[in-house]
Parts: sequence; structure tokens; C-alpha cells
Amino acid sequence: MKKITIKGLKEVVYYEKLPSGLEVYLWQNEKSNSFFASLNVKYGSIHTDFKLNNSKKVYHVPTGVAHFLEHLNFNTKDGNVYDIFDRLGSDINAFTTFEYTSYYVSGANNVDENINTLLDYVCTPYFTKQLVDNEKGIILEEAKSGLDNPANIFFYKKLENTLHKDNRKNRVVGTLDDIKNITLDDIELVYNAFYHPENMFMVVTGNIDLYATIACIKENMQKKQFDKYKEPEILKIKEPSKVVKEYEEIEGNVQDPLASIIIKMPQNKLKVSVKNNILYSLILKCNFGATSEFKNDLIDNKLVTGLDFSRTSVTKNVLVDINVRTKYPEEVINMLKEKLTNLSISKEDFERKKRAAISNLVFLYDNAEEVNMNIQDDIIYSKNHKIINDIKEIYENLEYDEAVELLEKLNFNNISVLIMKQKKETN
Repeated sequence: MKKITIKGLKEVVYYEKLPSGLEVYLWQNEKSNSFFASLNVKYGSIHTDFKLNNSKKVYHVPTGVAHFLEHLNFNTKDGNVYDIFDRLGSDINAFTTFEYTSYYVSGANNVDENINTLLDYVCTPYFTKQLVDNEKGIILEEAKSGLDNPANIFFYKKLENTLHKDNRKNRVVGTLDDIKNITLDDIELVYNAFYHPENMFMVVTGNIDLYATIACIKENMQKKQFDKYKEPEILKIKEPSKVVKEYEEIEGNVQDPLASIIIKMPQNKLKVSVKNNILYSLILKCNFGATSEFKNDLIDNKLVTGLDFSRTSVTKNVLVDINVRTKYPEEVINMLKEKLTNLSISKEDFERKKRAAISNLVFLYDNAEEVNMNIQDDIIYSKNHKIINDIKEIYENLEYDEAVELLEKLNFNNISVLIMKQKKETN
């Protein structure tokens, strides 16, 4: 196994690519009381249009297939896989994101049995038309509950008002019509194209025996036969740099209004790298974070009851999303706009936030699940394992002048504002 040394933390992630194509990442912590194993597929809700085997034919599936397949995959010829894990005393679940699908199990004992069962049920599909039809009812109910959830509505409405073509503006679960239109053929097409070891990776962390664990995974995969990899190619899109809608007010089932500003910045005007992504985050923390003067003033003056922010890269654009819960949405939005034109960062605050981030990295390695998720993020969102092995060193080498220089390049003119107010009572 290859060692991926996490610089400055005295931690090592072990890596091996198996003959089947499955990539395996292992992290051992004998002080941990449990293990966490995830089997991940590089297929998410945004991957609706693709080609196979270098052909020109374009395949299209409804939004929601990735999530539907995640649900369906828990079925086996002998029933539901939950029963097996219950007997092992383990917890299992799965989730689907925009970019990938993850199946995971955690427990304190029976590591090999849990890993074998996880690999077996994900890699041994059992789909029938009856199962698809039965699952539709369950997922439709899940989707309908999301339509009544104000936070869910607000989240996707923000993206809808910001993104023209990128599929992240669509719900991971899909629309009700998407779900109704999903067929057994769609499920089998996606599974056969993307659920192949060449397009999957496994991460096992916590209290494990490294060599016994890799031997278990190898033995399991050697017993399986896989068709030739179809080399799926996701169709690329060109996302315009302008937001779709600059301002909108909607109603929802909220006590206090929700308000948001999303800033959309083209990546071609910003050098996107792990280092700069960290600097973006530090700048946002200094201006809008938990200890920032701006946030504390808003809370102390009872203008907001909550403020959070995020930054993400979407189809060659950087999105900065600032959210508040407030009784005075218009006034607070104006204050946020004013703040965005006067962002600043002091050297003292920069160094304090940097030290806090480094401390969080150290404490991360006390938790098997957190380490597992961190490795998943590295594989999906980074290149050459920058997030895993270089991250502490990158933080330590950050310079205040670099943050100031980057701040001067940020442009906050292209924004989309969304306000959700309480529904008006109807007679």
C-alpha cells in the first residue's frame, strides 16, 4: 500500500488501487472505539446527460435518478439489507449529493463482515419493475415533504435564481414528474454505466487492522466479475457569469423572514486553488463569522437571530452565499450590501482565524467519521490529494498580504437577493 502522509499531523492514509479499478483509502486509529466504512460512487444528481464508450450518442435520464438508485440499491434477492446489518449491530445509511453517492456503515465490531456486506449489496444489483414502482411511492412522499419545507424551498430557489444551466439548481431528489417518469431502464442504464469499480472508491477509517482490512476488500472484489467499464463522459455545460434574477420575494412557512445574498464571480477572473479557497473562507470568517464584529453587532441590536455563509465553486463560477434570519429583511440586506463594499481583514484577526483552523484540523483526527468524510471531499473536490496531505502546511504558509491582495480582486457586483416572508393569512 502507498502511504499518503498528512504533513505536520503525524497521520498517514494508506492507498491502494485494486485490479478491478476500485481505489481504497485506509486510516487507522487504535484509540478509536469504532470504525466507519464508506463505498462511494462518482455519480450524483447533476449527472443527467452523458456519453458511453467514446460514442457520440447522448443519454439523458431524469433528475433524481441518482437518489432513486441509492434508495433502490438497499434491496436484495433475499429482502432488505438493513436486516443483515441489524444482526451485525451496525448502523448503515447512504446519501446522494450533487456530485456523488455514498453508502456507509459504522460500528464497533465485525469489521470484515460489515465490509463484505457493504461491498456485496452495492456491487450486486437487484432491480425489478415492481421494486421501482414500489419505491416511487416512498420517494414521492419524501419529495412532497421537501416542497413544504421552507429551508429546502429557500435553498433551491436561491440556486434557481443564480444558475442558468447548471443542474445544481434542481433538487437532488428531482421533481415529482421526474420521479414518476423514472423507469427500470433508467436505473439499469445508470447502474451499468457508473456503478463500476473504475468509478468508485472505498474509505475505511477508525479502529481497524490495516492489512486485515485491505485483505478482506481484495478477497471480496476478486470473487466478483464486472463488465468492461463503459467510460461514461458527462456532458459539459457553459454556465453564464450573470445571475438569473437579481431580486425576488417569496412566501413560506416561516416565523421570521429568511434573506440571502448570493454573489456569483467568474473563476477566470480569480485564480482558483486550494490555497485561494482557504483564503476566501478566512476573509468571509473575518467579516461574517461567529466572532466577527459585524455579526455580533447585528445580533446585539436584535436585527438578526442567525447569520451563516458558504463558498463553493460551480461550473467555472465561485458562489458566495450569505444567509440571515431577520424580522427586518430589507434593512439587513442593505447592510449586507454595504458591508460587501467595505470588506476588510486585519492581520491580528487573520492570524487568529488561521490558528483556529489549524487546531480544528488536529482535532479532526479524533473522529473516524470526520476523517472519512474529509477523504471523500478530497477525492471529489481536489486533485493530487491536496486536502488530505498538504492542508496543514498550506494553512501554516498563508500570508496576510496574500489575503489582502485577494480581497482587492473580489468583485461583489453580480448578486442575487432572495427574501422569504411569512405566508399571508387567507380568508
